[in-house]
Amino acid sequence: MNHEATRTEPIVSPTVRSSNLELFRILLMLMIIAHHYVVNSEIADFFNPTHPTANMLFMTLYGWGGKTGINCFVLITGYFMCQKSFSWQKFFKLVFEVQFYTTVIYLLFLLSGRSFSWGELYQMLLAIPLGVGQSFVGSFLCLYLLIPFVNKLIHSMNEREFRYLLILLVGIYSVIGTFIPFGFYENIAWFVVIYLIGSYIRLYGMLYSRNTASYSWQRV
Repeated sequence: MNHEATRTEPIVSPTVRSSNLELFRILLMLMIIAHHYVVNSEIADFFNPTHPTANMLFMTLYGWGGKTGINCFVLITGYFMCQKSFSWQKFFKLVFEVQFYTTVIYLLFLLSGRSFSWGELYQMLLAIPLGVGQSFVGSFLCLYLLIPFVNKLIHSMNEREFRYLLILLVGIYSVIGTFIPFGFYENIAWFVVIYLIGSYIRLYGMLYSRNTASYSWQRV
């Protein structure tokens, strides 16, 4: 059978949930929280690379996984969304939830005694557009808007073309980016690359057995 044109389907009901996947998501959230605790608490400002201490090494290891967690979340999005239709309802629901919790947390800080600032109010009201290319939420929402177009590209390619595209993109962002560093972790283009990798795994991916795994796929 020609594998170039083969699209494989997950052998799972949409209502079935994978405990392994849910556990993985929880782990990713803990990694991201730990990363923000180390970075945003300004603890890292006290690190002295020339005089490392046990506490410094522990906090460095404790907060290492923020970017990895974000990449994995986008990878999961690509795996599931590459064969789903875009939904404006889901998009606006996500926008509403983000803005709602941003507003509530901001108001709680004001009620707790934080002084009012027009600059902070502006940043709160425009948190999503200001975060495009700078934060996960703003960049992810832009990625979500691009999903219908990215999916059309995905399904217009055969496996070989898809594989060559990924080799090219990973070479640019990972290989070249390692030796010539440039900021792309919150960049929308990088999110598209990770989305494509997740999509490739879904469509052609790896060999798994069809025994007890809730989410598994296999080439035919």
